[in-house]
Amino acid sequence: MHPGNKLRPLALAASLALAGPTAAEVSPLLLAGAAIGGDTLVATTARDLDAGGLIYLGAGVLVTPSLGPMRYQFTLGYKFDSVSFTDGDSSLRVFPLDAVAFYSAGKVQIGAGVS
Repeated sequence: MHPGNKLRPLALAASLALAGPTAAEVSPLLLAGAAIGGDTLVATTARDLDAGGLIYLGAGVLVTPSLGPMRYQFTLGYKFDSVSFTDGDSSLRVFPLDAVAFYSAGKVQIGAGVS
């Protein structure tokens, strides 16, 4: 086998990897929702303030490469909640940064990421 033939698969993989980010659709993304759970930060007789927050707003991008079943989501959010009690009030404000990779197979999509 000619030595150049051994490098062809590597060269093809490298060119696809380099071409991947330039050949992608980038779409804006807006998120809104409610979050629950997490450790209790402040407990009152009426309601607790949990680390999970309550209201979540976010914006980012969804990157869909032209080749392959993968999609990538990058968002910056704002999560907030507050609680009032007899001696004052307390609030929670968090800015989560999320990166999630999705594998799509038809109408099924599976994702994992970091926050």
